[in-house]
Amino acid sequence: MHTAHHPTAPQVVPLRPTSAEGLIPLCEALLFTAGKPLTPEQIAESTGSKPEAVRTALWQLAARMEADDRGLCIAWVGQAAQLVAKPQYHQAVDMARRMDGDRLVLVVREYIQAQRLRGRRPKTLEAYQQFLERFMRTVGKPVEEITTRDVRFFLMGEEARGNNRNTIGTKVVKLRSFFKWLEREELIDKNPMLRIDPPAEDKSPPKFLTHEEIERLRDACRRSMERLLLEVLYSSGLRVSEAVSLDWDDINLDGKYLTVREGKGGKTRQAPLSTRAVMLLRQERERRRDSNPWVFQSQFKRRMAKETIERTMRVLGERAGLRERLTPHRLRHSLATHLLAAGAPIDVVQHILGHESIKTTTVYARTQQATVEQHYRRVFP
Repeated sequence: MHTAHHPTAPQVVPLRPTSAEGLIPLCEALLFTAGKPLTPEQIAESTGSKPEAVRTALWQLAARMEADDRGLCIAWVGQAAQLVAKPQYHQAVDMARRMDGDRLVLVVREYIQAQRLRGRRPKTLEAYQQFLERFMRTVGKPVEEITTRDVRFFLMGEEARGNNRNTIGTKVVKLRSFFKWLEREELIDKNPMLRIDPPAEDKSPPKFLTHEEIERLRDACRRSMERLLLEVLYSSGLRVSEAVSLDWDDINLDGKYLTVREGKGGKTRQAPLSTRAVMLLRQERERRRDSNPWVFQSQFKRRMAKETIERTMRVLGERAGLRERLTPHRLRHSLATHLLAAGAPIDVVQHILGHESIKTTTVYARTQQATVEQHYRRVFP
């Protein structure tokens, strides 16, 4: 009588290589799937090995990858290792990424062209295009795959970058317009903006700098361009987009004023310049040996970008020890508040800032009233 033999299921034994040589393929696989730096301790925990053996395996793997014709190599981030493209392939990888990003933003350019045919202002369209292209590259998905969750995460990121509620609200409006057009053109089946509402408007008075803080900023300037930006932005109340567009032909040094062409709403206005700003502008004009038309020039002798101006102000504010982030718009708020405190009529401040409605300017009057109340109560509690 024969006894039937039933095959037993194979026993799964966890991989626990005892040598650095046996760890090499495991290290490579873990680094590849992680897509981020891993320390020897993290790899050791995953493989049940000792960190010293993992460290040796990583060094051996790095040497092998450097010697062969593979496109990847090991890069060290402190004590952690990461798989990256070899330097000779960086250009090709970057080009592939740009091509992928370009495919994502093609639909944005189509949308902008449609808005151009409707007669939208060029500067408005430029701002829309820059924002929407950044949105598409950040989300990293074709429009038909973008979800409400994707949009919410993007807006949370914008808030983390320092955008206030009103700025977030403006971005929600831009995204609504974009996705409504996509829906109308039947490029998407579901509109992810339907369940996203703009945040409640922030009606708190604009934050401004004290005269003492302005002096601290002046003392913190190290470069001539920092001084020039600070004085022109503060004394004329320019928006950052207006500062980017400012050319030498727009400035009358003898008359101590500048002309803002195609400001917000497509309007042209004149804004005064302080004596200090005029002096710095003269110095910059004499220092420059080029024929470039723009006033604010980058170190690469190009028109200074909006992001560069914002970064310069942020760094300057940190250097001066300001408690809150310095932006070009805060300098604009400060000018308006200081002018009203000095007794300037509200319609004069409206003209300098280029507000279409005086209601916008009255926000600064409320700020000034709060300051008056604060000082009054110190004397009469």
